[in-house]
Amino acid sequence: ALEETFHYQMQCIELVALKAMSTLLLGPAFDDDAKQARGIVFAWINEILGSAHEQVRGLAQAALQMFLQRNLSCLPVCLSNCYSTDPMVARCYFLTFVEVFVREEITSIPFPVLLNLSFFKLLDP
Repeated sequence: ALEETFHYQMQCIELVALKAMSTLLLGPAFDDDAKQARGIVFAWINEILGSAHEQVRGLAQAALQMFLQRNLSCLPVCLSNCYSTDPMVARCYFLTFVEVFVREEITSIPFPVLLNLSFFKLLDP
């Protein structure tokens, strides 16, 4: 019982730490490297998207949304990750892209690109 309690407490601490780290993404990126597809922000988000825990994946999606809303120049990176070979990563990026696209009323992405993404996602499981 003591070991189970310890394991549960460790999970809670991990969730709180991830939530704190994701909150740091709420604001404009001051480092251009952070905005790169292979930069630390997207690497971290992709890593926690691979978690087996749904709560952790939810935090990753919230972090991605907060980051994109303040860094709209990163939308092309998000768009390209919608085609990821990892279905969980692709789904998260797609849902986040749609949310930000609608909320921020983005008009800079060409219609053929959006149409292609829409057709691609129609066939997604």
